Amino acid sequence: MSKVVIENPWPLIFRSQFDFKFDDFKLKVIDHLREAKEYTEETNRVTPEFGGTTSVVLLNKGPQYRPPHLWPEFQPFTVWLQEFAEHVWQAWDYEKQTKKMIGESWINEHPPGSYTGEHHHHGSHMAVAAYLDVPENSGRLLLKNPMHMYLHGLPMSHTTRIDGKYLSPIEVKTNDVLIFPAWIDHMTEVNQSDSDRYVMSLNIKGFY
Repeated sequence: MSKVVIENPWPLIFRSQFDFKFDDFKLKVIDHLREAKEYTEETNRVTPEFGGTTSVVLLNKGPQYRPPHLWPEFQPFTVWLQEFAEHVWQAWDYEKQTKKMIGESWINEHPPGSYTGEHHHHGSHMAVAAYLDVPENSGRLLLKNPMHMYLHGLPMSHTTRIDGKYLSPIEVKTNDVLIFPAWIDHMTEVNQSDSDRYVMSLNIKGFY
């Protein structure tokens, strides 16, 4: 048989790298996460986090609150991200005149044995996952096949499924930055390392 080539005319996932120099401000992130954990416990709010994960996603205490992407430590990254996001925006053939802005950002800390459950970022156009510190064996990103509802009548092999949800693993490492459509359901694998894993998530929205 001649060579088989997999064509992908509709790319959904884009990867680049940025040197966050996370160790320079890791203690500030840990303090922020501690505050978020206390707030989440006090308000009894629910997030898609399991096994001890701490997320800053709910920590918004009004106009004085500054989410991570507005910190001076992340200013070089947000400038860099504008160009990366513009490249993806054009690849998806979205309206070129649309202005883009970061709507939200938050940081998750995954200690050993924890993970983020399946979810999507409703109301946004781009989901950004920025990997600040990814120890070996601390878990891959899992993306749910957006065609999963059409696969139930097909003779799917169980070996092609992860957790029975048609999830595809994406290998990630420290300083990786991924952009994918915000509507795609996604989750993380369980952190099976002996160290904490730190990921910053951002939502990008377009408006006229």
